[in-house]
Amino acid sequence: LVYLNLCGSHVVVVNSIEVARHLFEERSTLYSDRCENVMTRTRLTDHLYRVGCDWHFVFMGYGDHWRERRRIFHQHFHPTAALQYRPRAIHGARVLIQRLLETPDDFMMHLRQYVLCACSIHDAEH
Repeated sequence: LVYLNLCGSHVVVVNSIEVARHLFEERSTLYSDRCENVMTRTRLTDHLYRVGCDWHFVFMGYGDHWRERRRIFHQHFHPTAALQYRPRAIHGARVLIQRLLETPDDFMMHLRQYVLCACSIHDAEH
């Protein structure tokens, strides 16, 4: 094992397949958490908390809450389930392109509308 400190990030280089299997398969609960980044932890996490999105499993540490959120996400967004959203997503993309062709200077407004439409696809279907 080799330990490196790269600009404040802790990196461990595992140069043995046996050690890697032991650490990441047999002891995975100890090492399955996400890396912490000072910039994202302070700015992004605080912002997500303020706007009420701190529940999102992408930003959670590994544990029971993360597994529950990941399971729910997988139920609705695994490749087969995601196919049901395709027609609405294609429609939204076409509307975005049409709006951009009509008024390209309003790019940010059109993009925001598209993102809101894309986020509401799941809600409209259920």
